Amino acid sequence: MIDRSELVALIDVSVDSLAQYHGEWIDKLLKREQQCREEQWTDSVAVGSIDYIEKVQKQFGVRGKSRQVCSVGQQCVLRESDADYGQILRVKSAYRVDIVPF
Repeated sequence: MIDRSELVALIDVSVDSLAQYHGEWIDKLLKREQQCREEQWTDSVAVGSIDYIEKVQKQFGVRGKSRQVCSVGQQCVLRESDADYGQILRVKSAYRVDIVPF
């Protein structure tokens, strides 16, 4: 989840043009020779201001209490605890993963 209002304010674009810019960013990144993960995006449940992160954490209810709120640069992120992943995914073999619903 991304705090879109915070994102458009930070990059100074309208909400309507955000999808176009997002597509252009993805195309540009995919054309780079050396691609890398950006952990604040790939390892987070939500990214945004502290107010936004706390709101999202509350929306998760009981499951939100085990999630970690961290600062990454000027933003905050909401991350799963390592223990949460063990409850969601069970690896049965090297080639098969069962997804267990919440």
